[in-house]
Amino acid sequence: MKRIGLIVQDLNSDYVTEILDGAKKFCNENDITLLTFIIRTKHWPYGIYDYQHYACKSLITKNNLDGLLLISTTYLYYLENEEEKKLELESLCNVPIVSIGENLDGIPSVTTNCKTGIKTILNYLADVKHCKNIAFMTPHPDCEDIAVRKDGYMEFLAERNIPFDESKFFYADFTMEEAVDALKAKNITKENLNFDALVVCGDDEAFGCIEYLNSQGIKVPEDVLVSGFDNQKKCEFSNPSLTSIDQKLSSQGYEAAKLLYQKICHPKSKTKNISIDSMPVLRKSTGDEDDVRNRNRSNMSWYQDAEELTSFSFYLQSLQTCITEEQLKNHIIDRLTKIGIEDAVLCTYDKPLTLAADEDFNIPKKVNVFFTFSHYKRVTDFDNLELSPTKQLYPEGWKYNKSKPVIAIAIFNTSFQYGYILITPGESCNYRLYELAMYATAIALESNRTFTTIQKESELLEYTNINLKNLSITDEMTKVLNSRGFYEYGQKAIEIAIGTEREGAVIFGDMNGLKKINDTYGHDAGDRAIQAEVQILKSVFRDSDILGRLGGDEFAIVAIGLKEKGFDRIRTALAQATEEYNKTSNEPFTVSISLGFATITKEKNDLKVLLKEADKKQYEEKKIYHKEHK
Repeated sequence: MKRIGLIVQDLNSDYVTEILDGAKKFCNENDITLLTFIIRTKHWPYGIYDYQHYACKSLITKNNLDGLLLISTTYLYYLENEEEKKLELESLCNVPIVSIGENLDGIPSVTTNCKTGIKTILNYLADVKHCKNIAFMTPHPDCEDIAVRKDGYMEFLAERNIPFDESKFFYADFTMEEAVDALKAKNITKENLNFDALVVCGDDEAFGCIEYLNSQGIKVPEDVLVSGFDNQKKCEFSNPSLTSIDQKLSSQGYEAAKLLYQKICHPKSKTKNISIDSMPVLRKSTGDEDDVRNRNRSNMSWYQDAEELTSFSFYLQSLQTCITEEQLKNHIIDRLTKIGIEDAVLCTYDKPLTLAADEDFNIPKKVNVFFTFSHYKRVTDFDNLELSPTKQLYPEGWKYNKSKPVIAIAIFNTSFQYGYILITPGESCNYRLYELAMYATAIALESNRTFTTIQKESELLEYTNINLKNLSITDEMTKVLNSRGFYEYGQKAIEIAIGTEREGAVIFGDMNGLKKINDTYGHDAGDRAIQAEVQILKSVFRDSDILGRLGGDEFAIVAIGLKEKGFDRIRTALAQATEEYNKTSNEPFTVSISLGFATITKEKNDLKVLLKEADKKQYEEKKIYHKEHK
């Protein structure tokens, strides 16, 4: 069976889902598996961590797919320049590609003739509705699909000998908020309104325009006629219902899948680009009557939505509980099936991987099957099975509903990647709810890891607190661990960190100028300086960190989970705390300390060796201190 991939940036818009429906229709007719990958490019501007969806790109390989459909108008839009677009396309060209929405050099494409729809609605407003002043709003023309919409407006003006008027031309990129800001920027009010119709190159922007015009007391369609573009389903349900341009998106998806299948089966044959004419769908926002036959949703549909939202709310609430890994698997499966997901495979990495914005993601060579379920029922046969994700997306033998699309979604929380999930949707296909459920699943995985780690750290703290009563391991003057106690509990903390796959740091510190304090002000002052340094260190490090005095003016800390970037923040906090003490202590001396840092890893886990490494780095810092304080 052939497998075709479809890259989308989300499944929350009708633009995408209608293309998906068309592609799936062709695949069903020809016994082809359609895999849908939610991937957002590096420069995706919305959501703090939405760029994490870029990780799923690693799954697009020759082993996993025979060909790829790319909705190029959305996927390439947020890349900054042509060179970036070229590199991105080259990285995908390990399988045959068909572009949807934009003509790309050397790649077969299925596009809509957007200019046809734009000019048709403009001519309709001028000739039938007798509009004299038609304004135009478009995204910035960074791709062919958008540029031809603007071209259609400019040709309309030229054909009618209408001079271009900058005051009636607006730029707004794809959101209601940008549309509102664009009208605000030109101070459009009822008093200075200079247009009687507004043609907008996107439905969301059109909704934003209507909202803003209403806020200024300008009624649609009584005062201004408004049209959108894309013909989203909500155009039927808005008030007023929105006239829009139908791009025949389902037909685009169907024809693109057909074209790709031909390319896969006959790779040497020549393929022609396909263009489909767009056309207006008239509704009340331009003063027309619309078809209301499909506007009333059934009570059952509303009930189903309510049930899914209720189940999802329970899922979010339950994340506050602490459960074992096996309980977590059953819990996630129960909640995902209750929101309508029929089949799923969740694959996880051995440990969370960080992915920063603008970075490429290198998927691990091996992933673990965390759980699978088929037709709403748990399947344990594949639990803990290892897969090579660039060669095998899911376990051989996993059964899924072949009449539904298989959707791949990255599982991430903030900047951490946990794995990916493959799902087939239920009858309601509430894609936004599914995406939110994946965010919740990542939180559940992290909560479980944190719970396990906290349990082990709590055991260590309890063990430590009990034994601190033994004065043989406590420094009498400072009441922190002495050298013997530090080595014992520090090594134990390192072993627990390695066992729970958490790295960390060993820090060595040596006070600056203690001998001078002793020689100048006496040993009592030196003792007070040591005690002050201990209090400063305690204020900066966590209660769970292991702090010890190794002797004289030397200190050491084992800090589980601390990375080098975090150490830089500790340096800053330590400098601030030290400065505050020196300003307010009323002592004749000042205190400070030089620190060195060594990273705990599976390979480097001996406390004494790590202390030597940290001591060397501390020595370099102390040399800098002495140069500055000559």
